[in-house]
Amino acid sequence: SQFQWTMTPYSSSNIWLLNGENVIFDHKISFAQGIRPVVNVDSDTNITGGNGTVKAIWDSESGPYILNEDKNTEVTGKLNEKVTSGEYVIFAGKKYRVVDKDSDGNVKLILDGFYEEKEGTPYKMAYGDNNVFSTTTGIGEKLNGDVLNWITNSDDIEKTKLVSDYSWYQNNLDDGQSYTLSLKEDNYTRKINSTVGLIRVGEMLSGQSSSILTKGYTAVTWSGNAIPYWAMTSRSSLYISWVIGLNGATTGVSSSAYTYGLRPVIVVKSNVEIISGTGTFSNPYQI
Repeated sequence: SQFQWTMTPYSSSNIWLLNGENVIFDHKISFAQGIRPVVNVDSDTNITGGNGTVKAIWDSESGPYILNEDKNTEVTGKLNEKVTSGEYVIFAGKKYRVVDKDSDGNVKLILDGFYEEKEGTPYKMAYGDNNVFSTTTGIGEKLNGDVLNWITNSDDIEKTKLVSDYSWYQNNLDDGQSYTLSLKEDNYTRKINSTVGLIRVGEMLSGQSSSILTKGYTAVTWSGNAIPYWAMTSRSSLYISWVIGLNGATTGVSSSAYTYGLRPVIVVKSNVEIISGTGTFSNPYQI
């Protein structure tokens, strides 16, 4: 139930938008809203599993249609040679989704949930005194201290699987500008080396996860499980940061005045291997 753009124009400056209640209305194209990509599948594609239903447990007989690949056979081998964006991975007992992999073979993962200090309750905090991501203050210090210990269970062996000096790019993005500015790595506002970071506006999976919203495809109120959470992307105003909202849209808010959730993003090294799993929600890759 997220806001999402349609293809259909309304005027020279507005496009039809679909909201969480399936109502369409026109909206200015300069605002950041959710995206549901539509693709065309080649006519000779084969169904190799599933029956087209949406269920928490996937197998050869039930769950979504699986095309041209075997998602019932356990996978082993190097993570970076097997994974695709969107697949599920278990790391230190917590479930993540694959964002992408870089040119060095390192794989970026986003937690398929929220950081919790009290079990079952997403933790919320301000970004900091300003929107600069730093490992010595504010949200960056929290992510690379308490959150890092939480996602690795304080286990030094698990920490050795993570890229501890990964380059996180934090770019300024303002209303009306292309989201691609958020993703530039050759012309950036600032670069920070750390172990744990955040998703960028416009990056793969920078929305609300369906498994969070529905607790693994079990019907609940559309926003019952999700909370807005901070993105890495900054604004040109030093005191405004980007937040990803309940409906998948992004908005700029005061970095210090408001508290939102944390969805930590980590990067695992290129030599990490899959020992089991199929990458699906019900059978994530074990690494």
